[in-house]
Amino acid sequence: DIYRSESPYPRVGRRQKEESVRPEESSTDQFAERYVKLTSLLTLAKMKPDTSSYRINSLK
Repeated sequence: DIYRSESPYPRVGRRQKEESVRPEESSTDQFAERYVKLTSLLTLAKMKPDTSSYRINSLK
């Protein structure tokens, strides 16, 4: 049952790969980069709140 519940996720990944082939990939790549940066900043802030502000400024 666990594998059945997880089956939709690989389908979504396949759709994303198909979209990446299209000329729209430039915008999707930018969105992905922004998302990765946001998630990394959030994880850094949660793990080390003292140095999070310094790292955020350095990434700018």
